[in-house]
Amino acid sequence: MKKIKTKSAKDHIVTALREEIIAGHLKNGEELTQEGLAQMLEVSRMPVREALQTLEKEGFVVRMPNRHNKIIFPNKRQLISIFSFVKGNMLLLLNSLRDKEDFKEFVKEQQFDLKKASILSAFGEHEVTFHKRLIELLNNPYLEAMYDNVFKGYLYFALRNCGDKRYSMKLISNIMVSLNKEEEDPINKSVGAYYEYYLTEYIKRSEHV
Repeated sequence: MKKIKTKSAKDHIVTALREEIIAGHLKNGEELTQEGLAQMLEVSRMPVREALQTLEKEGFVVRMPNRHNKIIFPNKRQLISIFSFVKGNMLLLLNSLRDKEDFKEFVKEQQFDLKKASILSAFGEHEVTFHKRLIELLNNPYLEAMYDNVFKGYLYFALRNCGDKRYSMKLISNIMVSLNKEEEDPINKSVGAYYEYYLTEYIKRSEHV
């Protein structure tokens, strides 16, 4: 991990450790100490302690009786459950927004942006933006925070590091097309295919770390 230069570094430490855990660089069951992390990252123990508390709430570490923090990395069955949960949230989000005018405009914009992204080969950046814009359409700070917490874990890592971006953008395009149909089944299938793809790609990557 890169050394953290700023002293008020809690958020940076959370992001760095979360990334290391999801990437599989920190192994399941591995123990971390406040002292060891503070020394390695060249920061005081206070932001490290706060960062570990945040990661414990997010389910990435568990605090042990000896005050060490043990890494929690999901097994394959748990990963399937995680991606299924994220998929379910996406379906709820899409179905709650699809009748709103600003969402209809969003769908049109995305169809145009998909063509632009294909020309510029900016698939990965567009894909992350797509999810963030979708969350913003809720216009509800509480729900936005909930969805953002779901998004920024394993899915966010997979979007940036796994799979063929041209293919994943094709899957997003299929989702956009399905939203123009009245029936729910095409939406369920297109969203399911998208998350199944990233689940498969993430598992393949994690098995080779």
